[in-house]
Amino acid sequence: MRVAITGSTGYLGSELSRILLTQGHDVIPVVRGGSQNPESIWNPQLGWIRSDALNGVDVVIHLAGENIGSRWTTKRRETLMTSRRDATKLLVNHLQRLDSPPKVFISASAVGIYGDRGEELLTEDSDIGSGPLVDICQAWEASTDLAASSMRVIKLRLGTIFGTGAEVLDQYSGPVRMFVGGPLGSGSQWAPWVHLSDVVKIITEAMSDEGYIGAYNVVAPDSVRNKDLVKAMGRVLGRPTLFPPIPKLPLRLALGEMVDHLIFASQRVQPMRLEERGYQWEQPLIEPALREAFGQN
Repeated sequence: MRVAITGSTGYLGSELSRILLTQGHDVIPVVRGGSQNPESIWNPQLGWIRSDALNGVDVVIHLAGENIGSRWTTKRRETLMTSRRDATKLLVNHLQRLDSPPKVFISASAVGIYGDRGEELLTEDSDIGSGPLVDICQAWEASTDLAASSMRVIKLRLGTIFGTGAEVLDQYSGPVRMFVGGPLGSGSQWAPWVHLSDVVKIITEAMSDEGYIGAYNVVAPDSVRNKDLVKAMGRVLGRPTLFPPIPKLPLRLALGEMVDHLIFASQRVQPMRLEERGYQWEQPLIEPALREAFGQN
């Protein structure tokens, strides 16, 4: 297949590109064109996109988006929204005008669409939540759905991705390595996660399997709370995790309101639709997944 990928230089995009090439696919990174090209379109996230970069591809995998983990300000929230809602809408409109549009459109989304839900078990049939992150995810998916009139659309509601070299893994494990590991707040909040290898496998399956359509919770079936995640890291790294809980207020002062929606939000998400398909996990359990991510296998 000819596969175009936005965000191809990011953590997920780089590994996905590598795997697709080993499988014999023709991988086309979506590149910036030039404003002098009258057939180029301006995408707020990608810059100028050349028409010929996407014409005739079989699958478009849309992973591009501004980093959501930085401090939120009013301007930053607007940028996060624009890079997902508006950029996706422009990309879809462009694809639908091509002489030979793709048959499949796969777009990243996030479990953030469910909001902070405490102990509620969340599946793809659950109602969406409320809050600024929910608003961003909902608008993102709405823009993705515009492609459904002419393409098979798959929306990947991703949990935190762990794997070798993941920046988020360093952020989580840093305090543990320095012997100051402990839960965030009470540590009782559910922390949905998934291993990089499973995200890539799910995408490659969805490309060719017409049974994949709509939204999927891309999270491992081994649901863990924040405190259990920290303890698992401690066991893998051979460090104690007895440090007192880190309160919310200092983190909120340092990082802004994003901590309420990314770090302290509780989302007990289950991959119901993947389980119904009989998906075979590469890394279903948190501790073996962390051992692989830290290179201890």
